[in-house]
Amino acid sequence: MVETSQQTTVTIDTNTGARLERLAKANGVSKKEFISLSLDYFEKYGINPAKHESPAQEMQKLIRRIDQVVAFQKVQERDFIRPAMQSVMKTEERINYEMNRLSQSYDNIHKMLSAMLDLDERTENEQKRANEELKKALMLLAKYMDEKNKSGLMGKIFG
Repeated sequence: MVETSQQTTVTIDTNTGARLERLAKANGVSKKEFISLSLDYFEKYGINPAKHESPAQEMQKLIRRIDQVVAFQKVQERDFIRPAMQSVMKTEERINYEMNRLSQSYDNIHKMLSAMLDLDERTENEQKRANEELKKALMLLAKYMDEKNKSGLMGKIFG
């Protein structure tokens, strides 16, 4: 069973009727559909045509609100974000500078330790060589002093 809705008529003046007909034709719908769609639109967007609200006015309200948000963001950027970013960048520069200084200090210490180790090794080799020469000299001296090792001087010295 197809349910039919009751229809009613609305009386409007001829100027309003002509405007309704022009708008319906411009939108490619019948006058009945145009009225139905207009009512749906007013309900959907909460627009009260008696107050002469227009989407342009609502858009202006939204634009003002967006401008307030953008102004707030700019203040936040100016007062907090930029100074914080500058502080982070300065800290990063100081860290890089100190890291470079530490690296240079490490390199210098490494060079000094290497030089000390080389010097220590050379000194040790020179000391060994000097000890060997001293040993030879003492052996030679002991040999001349006790030619046939009668007194056991070599054994006493080198034990």
